[in-house]
Amino acid sequence: IVCVTTSSGENIFFNNEWYSYTGMSVDESMGTGWNKPFHPDDQQRAWDAWEAAVNRNAEYSLECRLRRADGAYRWWLIRGVPAFNKKNEIEKWFGTCTDIHDIKLNSENLESEKQKLQTVFENSPDGIAIIGVDESFSAYNNKYLNYFGLDNVPKIECSYTELVALFEVSTLRGDIMPLSNLPGIRAIRGEAVFSQELHFKNRTTGREWYGSHSAMPIRGDDNKINGAVISVRDVTPNVLDKVHLISMVNEQEAVLNSGILGIAKSKGNQF
Repeated sequence: IVCVTTSSGENIFFNNEWYSYTGMSVDESMGTGWNKPFHPDDQQRAWDAWEAAVNRNAEYSLECRLRRADGAYRWWLIRGVPAFNKKNEIEKWFGTCTDIHDIKLNSENLESEKQKLQTVFENSPDGIAIIGVDESFSAYNNKYLNYFGLDNVPKIECSYTELVALFEVSTLRGDIMPLSNLPGIRAIRGEAVFSQELHFKNRTTGREWYGSHSAMPIRGDDNKINGAVISVRDVTPNVLDKVHLISMVNEQEAVLNSGILGIAKSKGNQF
């Protein structure tokens, strides 16, 4: 939609798109009639934007809802620029209205989805982090910081490998985990890692714990890997129970395979 107004803001021209969309006549549209199709919640805002532009001799731009001929409202981007005479006085205003309804709704839907994902991200029972192919952190929740004992760190400044290198990392069998085989690094290489249990020991404090690590590559529209999403969960109680159970089984197997003819086992688990 294209329009022209006097320096005081009274309409003197609309193209056919205006009449076709609003269903208004020429007489209804001229003068200050341009404000009539605006949504009641947007009318004052549109008028204030117009007055502010006039007072500052500046362009104006705002998003408002305009009533269609059938009574439905759609979002439009409304812009206006002043035209000056040789005395640097505003002679006319030229305005355009661009239908942005579908873009607006898509943007609102994306924002809504973003909020939902953010809620899931922050309230997940697992620590979650997103890294780029350069291993820099682009996002992480508080549980990810808690997992590494970084509750008081406002921001992770190092890379993923540099963060994990602060700890002694090994498998449940006690084998040292090479940094190149960390779940996040494997995900950047294109692998999917599910629930890999690792033993961590803080090199400074000596605190030890077991964690379950998962990582998935993030791919763009071209299927090219541009990062990875990593999840961690402290499973220390479960792993300690598992280690204790394995120890018991190994002990029993050792006794059973020792060649002893008779075996007695008390309630106290003593042989």
